[in-house]
Amino acid sequence: SLVGSEMCKETGAAGSIAGAVLANKLFKNSYNSILIALALCGVGLAAITIFAVLGLPAEVIVTGNLIFEFFLTIFNIHFFSMVQKKVPKHMLGRVFSSIFTVAVIFMPISTAIMAALPFSISIYAFAVIGAGILLVSGGGFLYSKKVWTNEKIQDEKNRLVYQLESILPGMGRIELYFKVK
Repeated sequence: SLVGSEMCKETGAAGSIAGAVLANKLFKNSYNSILIALALCGVGLAAITIFAVLGLPAEVIVTGNLIFEFFLTIFNIHFFSMVQKKVPKHMLGRVFSSIFTVAVIFMPISTAIMAALPFSISIYAFAVIGAGILLVSGGGFLYSKKVWTNEKIQDEKNRLVYQLESILPGMGRIELYFKVK
């Protein structure tokens, strides 16, 4: 209904404003933080389905949208801050253009997929999309843990090599081999 649509827009706007204000207070700018914020977006969408199935009032159901928009704003702020920190300045325009191009390309594709699925015009679609977001962020979290662990091992190897080279300066390059479990 129109009233439900307006409530959804209002809670979404409130969530976005609150997320923008609290983004730096609640989350630090790290890979794990943005993945947690993304996962909580999925929780917000899934909450819409849970609240609706429980038969709660519309005012409660739309709080799922507030949660979604809150964490989506936090995700976006930290994601684009990280892009600005990690990408060389001369490549920023190209990287931002690529990010937005990919997003624009996937919008009609996802709309077509959701239109073709019989359950997409259902309250359960929010749970399916929320679960998808949770799976993607969980996969990203597991991947980042693996990459972070490998980077940490590499940093430790480099530190040990540097220490040995400084202790034994006349010995030339010393190679260390570590067995990684």
